[in-house]
Amino acid sequence: MARIRDLSITARLTWMNMLVSAAALLLACGAFLGYARVVYRQTMVRYLTMRARVVGANCISAVLFDDPKAAGDTLSALRADEHIVGAWVYTPQGEPFAGFWRDRQGSAPSMPAIPPGKSEAFWFANDQLALIRSITFQGKVTAFVYFESDLNELRERQIRYLEIGALVLLASLLTAFLVSRFFGQVVARPIRALFDIATAVSRNKDYSIRAAVTDNRDEISVLVRAFNEMLAQIQERDEAVRKSAASLAEAQQVAHVGSWEWNVETDKAWWSDEMYRLYGVDPGAFAPSLQHALEHIPAEDREMVRRELIDGYEGRKPIDFHHRITLPDGSVRIVHARAEVMPPESGRFMRVVGVLQDITARKRAEDSLRKRTEELAESQHALEQKLQELARSNSDLEQFAYIASHDLQEPLRTVASFAQLLQRRYKGKLDSNADEFIHYMVDGASRMQGLINDLLAFSRVGSRGKEFAPTDFTGVVEVALENLQAAIAESHAEVTHDPLPTVNCDGAQLTQVLQNLVGNGIKFHNSKPPRVHIGVKQVDSEWVFSVKDNGIGIDPQFNQRIFEVFQRLHTRKEYPGSGIGLSITKKIVERHGGRIWVESQPGEGANFLFTLPA
Repeated sequence: MARIRDLSITARLTWMNMLVSAAALLLACGAFLGYARVVYRQTMVRYLTMRARVVGANCISAVLFDDPKAAGDTLSALRADEHIVGAWVYTPQGEPFAGFWRDRQGSAPSMPAIPPGKSEAFWFANDQLALIRSITFQGKVTAFVYFESDLNELRERQIRYLEIGALVLLASLLTAFLVSRFFGQVVARPIRALFDIATAVSRNKDYSIRAAVTDNRDEISVLVRAFNEMLAQIQERDEAVRKSAASLAEAQQVAHVGSWEWNVETDKAWWSDEMYRLYGVDPGAFAPSLQHALEHIPAEDREMVRRELIDGYEGRKPIDFHHRITLPDGSVRIVHARAEVMPPESGRFMRVVGVLQDITARKRAEDSLRKRTEELAESQHALEQKLQELARSNSDLEQFAYIASHDLQEPLRTVASFAQLLQRRYKGKLDSNADEFIHYMVDGASRMQGLINDLLAFSRVGSRGKEFAPTDFTGVVEVALENLQAAIAESHAEVTHDPLPTVNCDGAQLTQVLQNLVGNGIKFHNSKPPRVHIGVKQVDSEWVFSVKDNGIGIDPQFNQRIFEVFQRLHTRKEYPGSGIGLSITKKIVERHGGRIWVESQPGEGANFLFTLPA
């Protein structure tokens, strides 16, 4: 840094242009290399995808007729592509069927997984590109093709680009150096002239000198005019200083800040008019001194004030402390003293110069605020304890529900099993009342098992959930509709959806949410075939999802009740179910930081809306 500061303006401009040019060229080369790398990698993926399609099409018959040799012969044709390291064909169960190795032999690697809903996946690892693609025949996955390709051509291209970039950089820097040297001298010449004049003014204290002014409008000409204006302003500074002194006195009076000066050797002091007013006396009423000031300070603060002043003076360090003063009428003020120890000037003693500010009102406000803050802190602590107790209570309640439901399973299975055994063995052998009673036992046990399973699912929402991860919501909807395929086919329902975003969520739990809401839209239908539409829109920092149906609708007075556990609006004969599905849905949405509600009128369908963070 010292060498840079000592350089001339011409040299600095030259270096600056060189560095800027080098930085721009390096950024351009880096951007080009990065773009070329991305484009080539994309080209490699497209090329490998094409080869996988061709090989997959040629291997379909070999897989269908269980002919690994034919598939191996097809793969061996890849030897003509020098970048293909290996290729393998797998059965739909993931078992190796045939393979090709360029430089080695051995067992085929384990088949990599393809993400759900995808037919192809690729990745770059260990200086290789790997790609796996499913082979379909008549709409059914017949086999999988897995390729591995090296990246040698990409590395060779990058080396060639780097060599070209280095040559361009050297040529550009040489050109920038020559141009910068020429223009640097042109720019620095008037600045050097201004420097000479400024040196003369500083050395001779002759502020009547003026720099030559031109008609140019560039920055240097503006600087020369500003320099001449500054010299003219310096000539008027004495008058401005006198005016400033008067303004300072007025400002001290308004701000209740007094200034003072103390000569330690003579114990003589000087006070501004506001200092006298702070002590409650008329300006100039007495000759101030340290001893006189201490007499107006309460006895319990007096020694502290003396020690702060002496320590600051002896240690040549800033003085900064609070203390109290007693006014002639007996009232007490709190003041803030700040001072600096000034080095001795020619023919003068060492001095302490400082200010004194009345902070009585501020200290009282601070004390009041501190007390209020302490009260708020106590309230906050009490609230946190209540929240912790509530959290423990909720955790205990969930654990109790899980344990109680789990422990009820075994005896209930026993009751259900024996009731079903009675129904099978004695149906028609006893009177009609016995058959009816046994039927009630079997039906009650089955419904109880369903309620327990639903209660277990409800209690596990928080404890069995997975960590959130970016998830394609289209895949979530597809899985939910696949689970509802039987109900959709039976009711001739139509389910549509908007283009859906990727959200950070627990995909399995969100599948359950969609399955519950779409399933309700299909179940609670009228004479018309069910129509369900899944929509989405972004509002501020949230995704607002909607599941709208054309069913029987809901009376608005039950909009909150339907989300409570085991709450039903219809009999089981009308619409089967335990009444816990919407409770689980609400709990999952709230676990994701969202909220859920319904908009509906009887006979006009229902629109369930829920939010997720965007």
